[in-house]
Amino acid sequence: MAKRVVITAVLALLVGAAPSSAASAWPAGVKVDRCSRLLDEAVFHGKMRGVKDSERMAMRFTLLERTGTEGFLPVSAPKLGRWHRSRPGVARFGYRQIVRNLAQGSVYAMKVDFRWFDEDGRIVKRARRRSASCPDPKALPNLRVRITGVKRTADPDTDRYFVKVMNWGQAPAESVPVSLSVDGVLGGSVTVPLLYSKSSKVVTIRAPECGGYASAEADPDGLIAETSELDNGHQLACQDLTKR
Repeated sequence: MAKRVVITAVLALLVGAAPSSAASAWPAGVKVDRCSRLLDEAVFHGKMRGVKDSERMAMRFTLLERTGTEGFLPVSAPKLGRWHRSRPGVARFGYRQIVRNLAQGSVYAMKVDFRWFDEDGRIVKRARRRSASCPDPKALPNLRVRITGVKRTADPDTDRYFVKVMNWGQAPAESVPVSLSVDGVLGGSVTVPLLYSKSSKVVTIRAPECGGYASAEADPDGLIAETSELDNGHQLACQDLTKR
């Protein structure tokens, strides 16, 4: 069953002097306070300060998720989507959003919409910011495969192919699917439960006898976020297959 993202909000109200009449070029922002893959938890912190003619401030959080080659998409999660408002007259306003039960293999970010209101409730300024990613894109798995050989079986219509699955990235990868095609036809697939950073595993996949070429691919549906999605496959001519 898929994991369900859990949202916890922590109000961080900062009260200071009355807002300055001189508006800052960057009166709002959002950052990642904590990103723990061990705990599957992230903390995003939105901050804003008063601008000219503002009496009250508000912010709204939208969780974004990226899997595989797709871009960031909004996540439907409980407790998100509503506006959090400051008390009237404060100079600064902050709000921490805790996100738990993050899915392995995904990358998250937080989009925050900011609003400033005057004493009559009219909007005097709008802004939108997006946080850095959690985890850092550099701290992701990077999957590669190599077809290392083939062996005949007792079944005249099926051979056993050996495929080396590697993770050259900085983070582990879970439930890694590996598929093998022979002469353009899908032969079979296996799933590697866990592949640690800088580790590899040899798997075997049964498929028809090779006539022209064989192709292997890790994460063929692009469901695992990686540092690179361009090096997941390997193709080899049948004549170059090592016989075992």
